[in-house]
Amino acid sequence: MAAISLLSVRFQASQLSAREVARLLGTSPTQLYRLLDLTNYAKSLRQLLSLLYLLGAEVEVEVKDRTGKRAS
Repeated sequence: MAAISLLSVRFQASQLSAREVARLLGTSPTQLYRLLDLTNYAKSLRQLLSLLYLLGAEVEVEVKDRTGKRAS
């Protein structure tokens, strides 16, 4: 997931501590580290988007039809 590696790079480059970022997100430092963990796939999209925004990233979401699949 490219957004996760972007998160890690931006977080490390920021002047913010893990405690400060967690406070701004309204979460715990432990949960922040889960968001940054590449092996943890149980992430909240809302928290990911909030963290990216906080770290100065612009996010675009694109939804496409799956090839060969019909909507039910």
